[in-house]
Amino acid sequence: SEFAIRGLHHHWKKNVLMKLDNFLHVQAGTVYRGHTALSKEETLKLIPGHGIPLSELSINKAKGGVRQLVDQFAVPELTLLADCTQYFTDKIFRMILST
Repeated sequence: SEFAIRGLHHHWKKNVLMKLDNFLHVQAGTVYRGHTALSKEETLKLIPGHGIPLSELSINKAKGGVRQLVDQFAVPELTLLADCTQYFTDKIFRMILST
């Protein structure tokens, strides 16, 4: 699968995967929650101005909400994050709709 690539950023507070450019702007069409691409409107609600403040970037979760995944474990980790997010999103929506 070519879904997960090295260099994606994971915003763990907002639970999305995205690609940022060199100026920390979110690249168009690269924001995903699970395996679902978010629309431009949904992206703007989550990330106003399509930019991530430098203070939110971090190597570890304790210091910031966004980290870039670039090492040899990035692709499996991103795939696992996306798969788990998609699974729980589907389960929650199914439970809500069935009640």
